[in-house]
This record gives sequence, structure tokens and C-alpha cells, in this order.
Amino acid sequence: MPAKQTSLNRTRQTLVQRSATRSGKVQRAATAATEWEALQRSAAEPRSVSPVQVLALQRTAGNQAVSRLIQTKLSVGAAGDEYEQEADQVADQVMRMPLAPTVQHGTEDEELESEPVLQRTAAEPELAAADESVIQRTDSVEKPARLHIHTDLDAPKLGLAELLQGAVGHSWVSLEWKDPTTVPADMQAAHQPFLARGGKFADPMGFWPKMFHAYDPLLDEWQSLPPGQRVGYSTNPFSSYVPGQMLHPDNMHTPKATQSYELTRDEADNVIDYAESKRDAEYSVYFYNCTTFAKEAVEVAGKKPPSLSTLGICYPNALYEGIVKNQKAGVGTTEVDPLNGGAVTRVEGEEQAPKKK
Repeated sequence: MPAKQTSLNRTRQTLVQRSATRSGKVQRAATAATEWEALQRSAAEPRSVSPVQVLALQRTAGNQAVSRLIQTKLSVGAAGDEYEQEADQVADQVMRMPLAPTVQHGTEDEELESEPVLQRTAAEPELAAADESVIQRTDSVEKPARLHIHTDLDAPKLGLAELLQGAVGHSWVSLEWKDPTTVPADMQAAHQPFLARGGKFADPMGFWPKMFHAYDPLLDEWQSLPPGQRVGYSTNPFSSYVPGQMLHPDNMHTPKATQSYELTRDEADNVIDYAESKRDAEYSVYFYNCTTFAKEAVEVAGKKPPSLSTLGICYPNALYEGIVKNQKAGVGTTEVDPLNGGAVTRVEGEEQAPKKK
């Protein structure tokens, strides 16, 4: 009897241990499956979680599940026990479960999100090339015209004696169309035929006291007003303004110095509009004379004229000295006929931009 009771107790203990073993293994497998399903639901939820965070969560949960599944088995019961086999089968099923479609899409999304960044990086040289193309187009804006500012001297130095004698020289401007066969038909009617002649002096414009009557296109010369109607300048600074006229074409002088500028069509139109606005302006030898007119014609074209004044008074000799100074400095395209004789010198320098006001 005691032996039989002892055997029953041993059997009961064995069954309890096996039951506990089975329960523990099944519980561990079920826990792993539950965590895996929770991971899938978390990845499937439409919330703001980056693919990198999903992968990190997946890796952490997976490592925890696997660490539970590969714990050392309890050696309870005979090999091949049905409870051992059941636990192994559940664990094997969990390990073989495929990734949920949502998690797979998360991986694809990561690739798709990174692709545009790579594309933008690869496209940067193309954008840089496009910017360079814009810069080149800006630098190569069509400039079909040239503006020339000229000066002629009556005396090497201008003083009171020369002023009283009328030996003040002259300054003026001229427009040139580089290809005279392409002068636009819609240019101002008074200037279009002159531009079509071509050359540096094709369309010259200057400002004078009212001295001339009419232009003879056949002789290419001006008829002077009768002596009693001609107006000279006044040297009285308090009453220096007299009737004036914009002379077009102004072909009365030969330049001793010239500076030239490249112009767009709009800039050329600005020069013409300015000159036309001065057809009947008043002349002042101190405040608005031929050199003042030439200076402002250059400025309305958006260009920087040479230095051409002393104490605020513009005059031809100062313009000559300004062009000579620019030629020595390599500023702009200049031509200078030396006052002491010698060959005309021409220098093609870089154009100087005007100061912004």
C-alpha cells in the first residue's frame, strides 16, 4: 500500500510538471504571437511613424520574441512528448509567419521617400546649368546700337578770354546701328533714315544757342539764321539763359575725343526721346550747354559718362580730359586725337557701370 501510494504521488507530480511545462511553452509561444500581431497592428495604424521607427520596433519586438522561444527546454517527460511537440509546432508557426502587407509597404515607402532626395541631388547640376544658361542669356542681351559722346576743342585751355571770344569748342552725341540694314522700321521717323546710313556719325545730335534755320539734306549742311536773328550765349551768370535748339543732325564739328557704349533698342530709344525733348529748350553757357546735353544723353541710356565738369560747370575741354583719363585707365571704348599731334589712339576697355542713385 505505501509503495502504491508512492507511485501514484510520483505519477501525479510528473503530470503536474508536464502540464506546467506545456502551459509555459504554449504561453510563451502565444505571447510571442500576440506581440507580433500587436506589431502588425501598430504598423498598420495610420499615424505619423517613420519607416525607420517601424523597423526599429520590429527589430526590438522580434528579438524579444526569439529570446523567449529559444530558452532551454525543461527536461521533463520522455523525448517526443506530445506537449513538447505542440509547443515546438506553435513556436515554429510564429517564426514562419510572413510580414504583414502593411509592414512591407512601410519598407517600400522608405525607398520611395528617399528616392526624390536622390533625384533632387542628381538634378542639382542640371539646375546649376540652367542658372548658368540664364546668366549667359542676360549677358548676351542683344545690343544692336552704339552711342558715342564726342568733344571738339577750339583751344587747348578754356579761360575767360576764350569764353568771351566764343572759342569754347563743342560736345555732342551720335547713335549708330551696327547693321544699318536692320534698323527697325518703327524707329522715330526723324532718326530712322539717318541710322540707316550707317557709321559712327550716322545719327548725330547736339545742343546749341538758336543759330540755324534749316537743314539741307542734299548738301548735308545747315543754313544759318540771318545775323540779326542769330542768338549767341550770354556770359552773364544772372541772365545766361537764351533760346536754344537741339540740332539734328549735328554735323558741325570733327571730334578730338570719343567714348562709345553698346546699347539695347530700348536704350537707343531713350536717347532719341531725350534729344527730341530738347528741341526748343533754353541754352545756358553755365547751366545747360552742349556738354550738359551730351552728358544727360549718356545717362538716360543708363551709362556712365566721363568726367566732364569743373565746379559743376560742364564744358568740352573737361570732357576731353575725362576721355583721356578713361583711356589711360582702360575704362570703356575710347578714341583720342592728341592735342600735340600724333596718331589717334583707340582703346577697348571694360565699360564702367554708373552709380546707383
